[in-house]
Amino acid sequence: MADKMTPKKHKALESLLLDGNVTHAAKAAGVSRNTVYTWLSEPAFNDELRRLEGLALQALGRRLLTLGEKATKALED
Repeated sequence: MADKMTPKKHKALESLLLDGNVTHAAKAAGVSRNTVYTWLSEPAFNDELRRLEGLALQALGRRLLTLGEKATKALED
């Protein structure tokens, strides 16, 4: 049975995506660091974090390709 993603878990996930810092994630979610570490050991939470990280990396890759194309064009002009 999958754990429900609560608003506090979503806040922690957002913070972890920004800087990966458990202390910051705990503060953002209004919970203790131990709670965030407990959540990180839960398969559903960890899977969601990995999924979101993958999406962020895909978006970053697309952005880097666009910037690389613009830089190449600028150098060629």
